[in-house]
Parts: sequence; C-alpha cells; structure tokens
Amino acid sequence: MKRIPLVLLSLVAACGAPAKPSDPPPRWDVNGQPPPAQEIRDLDLDQALELAESGHPDLAAARAAVDAAAGRAAQAGLMPNPEALVKMESVRMNGDATDDAEILAGISQRLPLWGRLGAAEKSEEMERLRLVHELEARRLEIRRRVQGAFAAALFASEASRLQEEIHRQAEEGVRMARAMKEAGEVAGFIAARADLESVRVRADLETARALQRRARIELEAAIGRPSIRIESVKGTLEAAMDLPALEAVEAKLEDHPVMRASRAEISAWMARRELAEAQGIPDVNLELFYRRLQEPGENRLDIGVGFAIPLFDRNQGRRAETAAQAAASEARAASTRVDLGRRLREAHAAMSAALARAKRLREEILPKSAMIATAVEARHAAGDLSLAEVLPYRRERAAYRLEYLESLRRVLEEWAALSEFLRN
Repeated sequence: MKRIPLVLLSLVAACGAPAKPSDPPPRWDVNGQPPPAQEIRDLDLDQALELAESGHPDLAAARAAVDAAAGRAAQAGLMPNPEALVKMESVRMNGDATDDAEILAGISQRLPLWGRLGAAEKSEEMERLRLVHELEARRLEIRRRVQGAFAAALFASEASRLQEEIHRQAEEGVRMARAMKEAGEVAGFIAARADLESVRVRADLETARALQRRARIELEAAIGRPSIRIESVKGTLEAAMDLPALEAVEAKLEDHPVMRASRAEISAWMARRELAEAQGIPDVNLELFYRRLQEPGENRLDIGVGFAIPLFDRNQGRRAETAAQAAASEARAASTRVDLGRRLREAHAAMSAALARAKRLREEILPKSAMIATAVEARHAAGDLSLAEVLPYRRERAAYRLEYLESLRRVLEEWAALSEFLRN
C-alpha cells in the first residue's frame, strides 16, 4: 500500500458511503417548460453527487425500468383468469326459441402445466435483477462523470484565482514602471515592457474566467438537473489517500455491477430457456357446465377437458433461440470481464503516473521555483535587477504553479475513473 498525499479528501469519503437523500427535483410544468433556474453557490463534491443521484434523468429512467420489470415479474406468475360461459342448446328455429332449449352455465379455466408460471416469473425476475445491476453501474458512471467535472470546475476556479493574483502583480509592476519612468530612473521601453506584460496577463485572466464558466456548465450537465445554475464551487485539490495495490482491486472485479449484470443476463436467458421448454407442453383447459333441462329433475353437470396437440408447433424455434442467446450472453460476460480488467489496469497506471507527476512538482519543482523567485524579487527590490530581467522569472513561477494545479486536476480525474473499482 503506497500512501501519497494528493487526492481530494471528499472524493475518498464519497467512495466510502452513498450520498444522503435529497428532495426530488422540480418537475416540468404541464406545458413542457422546465422549472426556473436555481442558483447554487459554494457547491462541494458531496452536494454535487447528492444532486446527481437524486435527480439525474438517466437514473430516474433506470429506476423506472426496474419498477417496470418488477411489475412484469409479478404479472408473469399469475394464473390466467377463468372464463364465464353461458350457452343455449337445442334452440328451435320457429316458435318460442326458449321453450325446449337447454341452458348451460359454467366456467372454463386454462391450467398451465410443467411449472410454466414459475418459469415465467423466474425469467422476469432475472431480468429485473439484471436491470438492478445495470442501474448500479449507471450510477457509478454518473458519479465518475460528476467527480471528473467537479475536479475540472475546482481546477478552473483555482486557476482563475491564481491568474487574478498574477494580474494584480502585473498591474503593480506597471504602476512602479511608470513611476520610475516619470522620475527618469528607467527608459521608456521598460515601462512599455511592463504594459505589454500586463496586457498578456489580462488576456490569460479572461481565458481562465471563460474556462471557469465552461467548467461549471460541464458540471451542471454531469449532474443532470436543468434547473440548477452553479455560481461557484468549493473544495481543496490537495488531501491524502491510499492508492491500493492493483492485485487487490483486480480480485474484486467479479463484484463489479457490470459483471453482476452480465451474470444476471446469463441467468435470465437460462430461465427463458426453461420457460421455452415448459411452453412446448400444451396447457390443459378445464370446463365445468351446469345444464338446465326442460324436464324437472333432469339437470346435469358437464365436465370437459381440452388441450392442443403438439403436432407441428412444439415451441422448437423459441427453444433454439433461447439456447443460442444463453450461449451469447456467456460470451458477452467473458468479453466484459476482459474489458473491465483492461479499464482497471489503465486507470491504475494513469493514477500512479498522475500522482508521481504531482508529487514531483510539489516536492521538487515548486520549492526550487519559489526559492529562485524570492531571490530574484529581493535583488529587484534592492535595485540589482531591472523589471525586464524579473518578468521571465515571474512568468516561469506562474507557469509552474498552473502546471501543479493542472497535475492535481489530472489526479482527481484519474481517481474518478479508478473509484468505480474501489467501491466494491
């Protein structure tokens, strides 16, 4: 187990426990118009995940699909309803039609054999279970997208603040250069150089603010609620986590929701094959009639049993189809296992590389850059270095600080990809 202090703490907490339930999202009105926008300030990761889990339309659709499958499972296990029958026999063609007619009243009941109802219910229940696992897999995917989008939004916010700091520093340099020019202490091109630097930094600041707005829009889309507008996010890009060994995570792949869904699909097709076998045996139709005769005391009870003769249709096509689909689902499960293993190894390798890069920047490059910048600024304050000589060092330090923020954003995005394998 390798401990590296570089991942958002709330991401780790989010992967350990489900988000708290929240109020249902506002519904669209009767005219099909979305609810009014709701502004959210200082959104943190836990709140973003909670909003997504409680209101994302993809999850709502997946939950509805599970409920629909539960309804089909309940319906599949019900006995068919009996039929009420009334007949008149031996009806005269002339005169009073009911004088000598025999009246029969009874019921007809179809009786499924060979455990057909149980097989049908089992088939639908396996399908419901598959959808439950697919819902969980979809939930993990949405959480991953929200985590990645939140990391990008948090990075954009931090980068914008850093650019504002750099811009303030550049503006201060412009004021100092102009004052020194007026005092005749520096040449005019030195002040012009400071002005040019200020213009460049201002352009970088505008770009950072535009990226910040775009990142918030992406986060809103990942959360999936059209009624929210994110004004700001809060959190930290630095915290601590344990990067688990690859072998320990690989051992849990069979418990991944995608694998559970694949196994449930196999079970569903096996159940459908059993149902197809049972459907090859015809149902028995039982009929009971009370016959009222015209002669007193001559009433009768008629009993009949009927069934189809499986001479041509023995459901052989459906049996062959379900057997082939069961084999195909087994092949798909094997392919899914290979793909999951590949994704896990790629995510783990990318996470390790991102952590190593961020660690190098934090522990080696940034301290040296800060030391150089401090020395240069001290010499500039003492008059040993001109502003033109100081500007490249300032730009270099700002570039390293932005690179470090970018490395932390990369860490969080790779963690988001890896987190779906760590929750099992």
